[in-house]
This record gives sequence, C-alpha cells and structure tokens, in this order.
Amino acid sequence: MFPTCHELLKSHLISMVNASNESDYKCILTSANNLLQSQTSKNNQDTFAENRGMDAEYMISNIVGKHGLLGSTALEQNHASVLMYLNDGVWGKNNYYNHPITLIKDLFCRQKNHVNKTNAIVFGQSKMMEVETSSLKKDQNTNMNKQLLQAAQHMNFPEYKHHKLAWQKAETEPAPHANIFALL
Repeated sequence: MFPTCHELLKSHLISMVNASNESDYKCILTSANNLLQSQTSKNNQDTFAENRGMDAEYMISNIVGKHGLLGSTALEQNHASVLMYLNDGVWGKNNYYNHPITLIKDLFCRQKNHVNKTNAIVFGQSKMMEVETSSLKKDQNTNMNKQLLQAAQHMNFPEYKHHKLAWQKAETEPAPHANIFALL
C-alpha cells in the first residue's frame, strides 16, 4: 500500500518548519523533492498528469455557475468580480499585492458583505410578501385574490410579482378572440 503524501513527507515538513536558516531549509526542500520524484506512480497517474489540461478544461466546461451559465464564463465573471473588489473597483488590471493571509481576509470580508446584502434583500422581500398575503386574506371574495393568495404561499416575491402582473393584465385586456366574434 502506498503511503499518503503527508505520511511520506512528515519528517521533511517538520524539519523545514524547524530549520534554523535558509540554506538548511533549501537542503531539506531539495531532499523532499528528490523523495517525491523517486516514488513510483500508481494507477497511471503520470498519464493523467500529462492529460490534465484536457481533463481540467472538460471539467470546467461542465461546471454550472451563477445564472445557469456553464464553464469558464461563470468562473471568469467571478474572477473579474473578485479582482474589481480587491482593486477598489478598478477594472482590467491587478494592483493587489498583499500577503496571502490579507487576501483571504479581504475575500472573507467580500463574502460577508455579499451574504449580508443578500440576506437584507431576502428579508425585505419576505416582509413585502407578508404584507401582500395579509391584504389578500382580507378580501378573498374574488377569483383573482384566491388565485394570488394560493400563488403567494408557493412563490418567492419576485416570482409572485410577475405572476400578479400577468393576472392583472389578463383581467384588463380583452381576449384576442373577442374581436373575431364581434365581426361575425
């Protein structure tokens, strides 16, 4: 059975962390690289590594992203969004050269802001839906209100608004075939 990479390199990693100077560190790093290169491959990993460009492209092209987009388009949009956030809204170039820990902290702040904004939108929409539902419950005498109340119990607010507008349009506009009967 093959050891895991961590098991194989554990002593080297500990030695690298405890290295007293840069030359010792580089010597241990070289030794670790030699150890990794001397390992035999299992299950045709070398063949997989040679073809990883094709495989990665195939995998990326099948990732479903935001707005139902597939592949690198969604990834590029996210990448561009992250770069704009990190570069204070400047588009097209990267001037962000901070430490990786700072990068992670900044990306967590971006995610937190995004989640808070989304939560606020969803909360506002749920309150608007509660108001709409309560007003529909007051007057259930019309067929339209009964249908809208039923729809409000199963839809989110943007879908409900679209549904309500369709109902109102259907109520106010004459049926397209009404003009045909008038001509006869």
